[in-house]
Amino acid sequence: MVKICRDSSMKLVVSYFEDPADVSLWVDQAKTFEEAGADMLELNFSSPSVAKVFAGSFEVSSHIICEIKKEISIPVGLKLSPTLEPLEEFVASCDKAGLDFITAHNAPSGIVIDVEKEVPFGAPAIGGYVMGRAFLPYSLARIVRIRRVADIPVIGVGGIYNSNDALQYLLCGCVLVGIGSAVYFQGTEILDSIYKGILDWMQRKGYGSMNEFRGKVFPLIEDSGSLRAKEKYPFTMPPECPYIPVVNDQECSLCGTCESSCIYGVFQIDKEKSKVLIAEGKCWSCGFCVGVCPTQAIELRDRNDRGKVIWKNQGMAQPFKLS
Repeated sequence: MVKICRDSSMKLVVSYFEDPADVSLWVDQAKTFEEAGADMLELNFSSPSVAKVFAGSFEVSSHIICEIKKEISIPVGLKLSPTLEPLEEFVASCDKAGLDFITAHNAPSGIVIDVEKEVPFGAPAIGGYVMGRAFLPYSLARIVRIRRVADIPVIGVGGIYNSNDALQYLLCGCVLVGIGSAVYFQGTEILDSIYKGILDWMQRKGYGSMNEFRGKVFPLIEDSGSLRAKEKYPFTMPPECPYIPVVNDQECSLCGTCESSCIYGVFQIDKEKSKVLIAEGKCWSCGFCVGVCPTQAIELRDRNDRGKVIWKNQGMAQPFKLS
């Protein structure tokens, strides 16, 4: 494997775990991997076999990191569990121990049931079943939390199936991304597709280097509590809510998604007129309809200034563009 990586000008990252109670095993393995030609080591603190121990004791993880760093010269990072808490305190302790990078995150544990056979599907164990694109927003949110407390390079992992997914991690500040499930399902060709997609996006945007946009979105993200405190209309109710939906009849397919998904009964499909009727007095200005419309035919606009677009299913809604 070392030769293959050298011949291909690729870095070899070795990920491993040992008994948390025996630091010498971690150190010995680290030295062996370095001598064999590894470029970086990833301590897998997120393996289901050991994750609970590390979550319960920051001292254990810090001690292992410190002892390994004393004996080897290559970078040492760790792979985080997506359920480890308190996240900020753990990251701060590892940063203090001299950690070189963080891989975030391993797949959450779960289990699938075969309802016909009435048994666990595959293996009767709670393991890394929860993977794929649904995990992406959760992993991104935790990466933002990590970067707020420590200036450690982060490798973003979770739910990457195309260049758009990878770019989300890079825009949040990740130095690299890791791709697993997509390769298993679609083959290694997807790596070239994602790489090309990133380059095409950069060319279209006028970027000459990833450093020009890496982390660009990170300072824009706030906790929901602090954002709510800045909201201009935090307690309004219909019919005083400030924003209303407007449907572009040319783009609307009359599919009925807005009508079936709005719990407030704002939309009604008039088949005779081939038009969507809107009960503005019922609208709570939530914007859900904008996000679920499959043809992007709905815009959220200012109730008193109908020419002012609040959100059109792209970028951030206007109220959140705060100075």
